Amino acid sequence: MADDLQRRGVCVVTVRCTAGAPPRITVSVRLDVDDPGSETRREAGTNRQIVAQVSEFLRKLGVPE
Repeated sequence: MADDLQRRGVCVVTVRCTAGAPPRITVSVRLDVDDPGSETRREAGTNRQIVAQVSEFLRKLGVPE
């Protein structure tokens, strides 16, 4: 079945801003939306780190550059 070959993942970038503190940025990735165990969360300190983590997520799902 074609649906068996389809992969669905989720990537969420969360930014928490507290007055007087630097933003706290977390990148949450779930490569398989049906498998909660496939979720990872990483702190990111810079825009470059966020872009790298999202790019890695897309590559793992087979999205072309």
